[in-house]
Amino acid sequence: MNIERNEEILIRYLTGECTEEEKKLFNAMLEKFPELREQYAQLQKIWNSSDPKLEHQDEELAWSRFVAKAGIKDYTISKSRIPFNSYRYLRYAAVILLLLLPLFYLSGLFTHSEIPLNVLDVELGDRQNLTLSDGTKITLDAGSKLSYPEEFGSERIVYLNGEAYFEVTKNPDKPFVVFANQGEVKVLGTKFNIRSWSDINTVQLTVTEGKVSFANVNNIAKTVYLEKGQYSYISGLSTPSAPLETSTEQALSWLKNEKYFENATLLEVIAQFERWYKIDIRLSDESALNDTVTINLKNRSYKENLELLSLVTGLDVTYNGNLILMN
Repeated sequence: MNIERNEEILIRYLTGECTEEEKKLFNAMLEKFPELREQYAQLQKIWNSSDPKLEHQDEELAWSRFVAKAGIKDYTISKSRIPFNSYRYLRYAAVILLLLLPLFYLSGLFTHSEIPLNVLDVELGDRQNLTLSDGTKITLDAGSKLSYPEEFGSERIVYLNGEAYFEVTKNPDKPFVVFANQGEVKVLGTKFNIRSWSDINTVQLTVTEGKVSFANVNNIAKTVYLEKGQYSYISGLSTPSAPLETSTEQALSWLKNEKYFENATLLEVIAQFERWYKIDIRLSDESALNDTVTINLKNRSYKENLELLSLVTGLDVTYNGNLILMN
């Protein structure tokens, strides 16, 4: 599907101007991808609390600001093709792009080309290896999702939600691009690890070989370049951090069913438990999910690792089949 067409559908859905067919398409996407529903609910709150005072501002100037804000460079949306009735729509179109487009890229609804995408969903408790048509090898962790074409055309682009290790086949004439939620990683041929879960809203990149460019799709003005043994991260709408020296062994420890967390939120650690061990962990006090912990999960049973987490957090663990209670 054409990207310009889909962005128009997204905007018209919010403004209540889409057709019944477009509404069905959009609702199907919201039903299939829970992360889209959550982000769209946030966007509706912003929209409903909008301030109509900017109705009479110059639309040409507004559109120019919108394009700059959205960071549109690879394609252009003509404002004459979008049924805006006021500057209010232009103003909030930018918000739509900033909040939702990275997720729609991952869903496969929006792509940079007309090439159909396969979607690999890795089951909880599992891990998958995949070799793409260009010879690129990818290892995906439990719960990860990768959208990719059966055969690459004029460009090599894939979409990731989760954690994956890439060994990219070198092609100087055709860069390899990974869109991982708000992160954009571009290489010619190298090896790197991406950790990018939509519910955590952070993209972490570690390079194990070669050179990689890293940017936030919502703010492409700043790109950082990482080399072997370096790490960078994006949090929300921020630009990537400056490259940091890191232990690639720790970054890739998940390939050996281990994981080192340093000052990570309890939410992120628990999410890893749930993906690896196919269990459901609930806290009596959910505010504790924002607490930070440092813990090294080893390749052992989930009960042994949960007991370690209990010691680190001071929370008691109660087992009820696959349901784990912590209080």
